[in-house]
Amino acid sequence: MFANSQQDPLSTVEDISNWTRDQLQSYLDKYGIDYNVQKDSDLVSTVKSYRDAVADTAGMFGDKVDSVVSGLKIKLDEQKGMTQNNVNALVSELQHTLRQLELRGELSRDRVQQALDRLHKKAVHQKLVTETQWRDIYNEVSSPFGEQTWYQRVFQARPTDMDASTSLNRWLDSVSERLVETKDMTQDQAATVVDQLRTSVAQSDLSKLGDAHWRKKFQHRLEKQARISHEQSQDIIDAIQNDINAYKIFAMDYAGAAADHTRQWADWAMDTCHNTYNTYLAPYVDTYLRPYLPAAWQTQKDDTLSALRAAAESMSNDWAASSASVESRVTNAAQHWRDSFGQFWRERQQDYYRQLGYSEAQIDWMQTYLGKAFTDQKALTQANIDQTLQNVRHYLQDAQVQSNAQIQHQMDQLKLQLERWKNKLQHYQ
Repeated sequence: MFANSQQDPLSTVEDISNWTRDQLQSYLDKYGIDYNVQKDSDLVSTVKSYRDAVADTAGMFGDKVDSVVSGLKIKLDEQKGMTQNNVNALVSELQHTLRQLELRGELSRDRVQQALDRLHKKAVHQKLVTETQWRDIYNEVSSPFGEQTWYQRVFQARPTDMDASTSLNRWLDSVSERLVETKDMTQDQAATVVDQLRTSVAQSDLSKLGDAHWRKKFQHRLEKQARISHEQSQDIIDAIQNDINAYKIFAMDYAGAAADHTRQWADWAMDTCHNTYNTYLAPYVDTYLRPYLPAAWQTQKDDTLSALRAAAESMSNDWAASSASVESRVTNAAQHWRDSFGQFWRERQQDYYRQLGYSEAQIDWMQTYLGKAFTDQKALTQANIDQTLQNVRHYLQDAQVQSNAQIQHQMDQLKLQLERWKNKLQHYQ
């Protein structure tokens, strides 16, 4: 059944100094976190460190998913023929699904469409929507997400493009920075560990991250793929254990309970099996088995060579363009987001605003205006926030790209972005 409730991650930390020992232990037990703490003060410190880390992680996720889901809800609310309960149930399920993909770094159009295909029959069967309404929803939800180039679909079992894994990359970058700072690792060494961690997060049941079985598997992966000793791998896992536990806590709160994660993981595994067949086994049959099959089954040699030559040229061009784009975006993101809120906003929202129909000039104006209005935390006074948002509202209304209800949604998103930027600034001070 579709759920009717939505659970949003908290970017603020509740004071737990007055929690009882039972409350503290229940918190850790809820998420399956192992602990061996005798003193109450140490237990408080342990829980507080996790909750602080969860709040930091919350600021790295949700930008694009929240924008897509909120925009869809506005459109559905304006439609006739759908009850509020049906709207809420459908939006909640879509949000849950997109968040699961985001947690794995898989917010590509291919993966989103696969998830929508799974929801299709359920939504129509429960009479939440009609077939016509579903087609509109399908396009509305999938269109903001980027498509993979053909070589990514062929050579990668999971999405690797920047947009698909932006949120996960932010968290992995924070783990990498901590390894460099605390374990005296080089950037390249930390990157090797993080690459293996990325794969493990994408392929694991998120509710099982950090447990004994996961540690054993990840340790074996590090020793085999990164070619490090057993002692080194143990030291690395100990160093990132708190990061892993905090990510698991966040993931379970962000996208649902453990049972939901297990179900979603099974769905993901099935999708991956289909994807692996289409991208690996089918080409293998064509390349290695077809020459030994009857001539009637074979394609013409010249046609095959021409197709391969064209594919190679396409791959070369796509790869060069993709590499240049990713390198540029990573460098800018690493160096400029703290300079002003305008840069922070653009890194997260420019693709979404393009999808809405805003021109590059209008997006440039937004970045420039927001950048001048909010340069540091001192500028985040309530009076300045209210005045700036009011001016932005007038600008968007004059642009006549969206309805007033949709513009109000953008104002709500801007407030959320400001809060996240403020939290990130505080974290890096």
